[in-house]
Amino acid sequence: MKFVEKGLAMRELERRDADIATQRGMTDSFVAAFGQPGRRFRRERRRASWIGCCVALGVVALFSASGCSSSTEDGDSGDLGISVDEQALTHDARCNEGDIRSVAPASASAFLDRAFTWVHKKVMYCQCQKSGSGAYRADCSGFVSSTWGLPSPGNTTRQFPGGPSDNGEAISIGWDDLTIGDALNWHDPKGGPEGHVMLFAGWLDTGHTKFCSIEEYETGKPVGILTHSIYESWPTTIKNFHPIRKKGYSPDKPNGGEPPAEHAPPSSSETKYWVDTFETAPGYSTPGTGTATGHLYAGTNYVYCKTWGPKVQVDSDYNHYWLKTDLDDGSPSEGQFVSAYYLSRWGNDEAKDNSGAVIPDCSGAAKPPPPPPPPSPPPDPTSGCASVTYCDAPGSGGTLCKQTGCSLSAAKAECLSDLASLGCQFHCPGSIEVLGGGVSAMCCPGVCSPGCPC
Repeated sequence: MKFVEKGLAMRELERRDADIATQRGMTDSFVAAFGQPGRRFRRERRRASWIGCCVALGVVALFSASGCSSSTEDGDSGDLGISVDEQALTHDARCNEGDIRSVAPASASAFLDRAFTWVHKKVMYCQCQKSGSGAYRADCSGFVSSTWGLPSPGNTTRQFPGGPSDNGEAISIGWDDLTIGDALNWHDPKGGPEGHVMLFAGWLDTGHTKFCSIEEYETGKPVGILTHSIYESWPTTIKNFHPIRKKGYSPDKPNGGEPPAEHAPPSSSETKYWVDTFETAPGYSTPGTGTATGHLYAGTNYVYCKTWGPKVQVDSDYNHYWLKTDLDDGSPSEGQFVSAYYLSRWGNDEAKDNSGAVIPDCSGAAKPPPPPPPPSPPPDPTSGCASVTYCDAPGSGGTLCKQTGCSLSAAKAECLSDLASLGCQFHCPGSIEVLGGGVSAMCCPGVCSPGCPC
């Protein structure tokens, strides 16, 4: 008994030493697999000496007790009580969107666009359709099916290679052939319901012992970017997973070797602007015209640009702007338009992202009409009351005006106003010809007289 216990202790020490040696070798492996390490990784390397000792304090469970398992042909059961492997790894900082995209083949860009859309939308694991998962199940196999563009609601682990009902949508490949955009599938070979599939997102070392993945992996949690070792077991070792590739996909060929889609997705170089929408919005190929092609679900979504179009209005809220985006369901789904009316944060005829930046115009976008001219000022109520006959009448007659309408006081006021517009000064003694005959004196500034108080 003591010999057995001693043997277990020795194996535990050997395993710990191997983990520390692996941590110390991560820098060289990262350079080979992912390029020169960045500043953040160099800080992580300095902590490597104690990560091995403290790994138990920071473990991240890669699979929960609820797992992603395939119980029927229709979907994956997520509540079968599978035990979690205690060899869960700490998350590697290099498993992030920027590093994964930087080393991925160009042919995988469409796969990664779809995968990271789920990540950004934080699509929660569920054996159902969720906001953000479109027409696909929000479980492990639904996620991979959506990423690969397979028919919805998606394959199950039973239907990928390694499962008992392989439907030919993917092919088996070797472990050393894995490249970003491929997947790893496992289904219980004994015929049980358990199973799991994950999107492969790149090796972390040249020895091909650690890798990044993107996967729906646990009930109650969103799709995540995880780190794995080939020495894990859940409930089998990772090496028992089947490396698979979408049928017809070739990583070294343009567009993966697949024929161009009838509606090609927007270029991956297009900038994405993240916005919140308060309600599911219908999408159109042309802003606001024709039949809706699909829907953009409520939540956080990306858009590319804006254009002016038909007004969408409910009560006092309205918006003329339309936003180019990729819909969550429908066909075609890429490069469609939804109304900016559905933006959560902004007001009428505003189109901004969540940071407050104005979303740029699409190429060739329609522009809003110029603002209407300001309204004309109301007519002067004294207009047409008087006219100036002389600024200074001959013979020292002074200023002479003529009443043409209005009251006498209004006519005198207009006479003074017209003098100023003509560049004249009032000359005393001033007078105004009154309607119906007669003359009325006008007050000289600073001169006291009857009717003209000082």
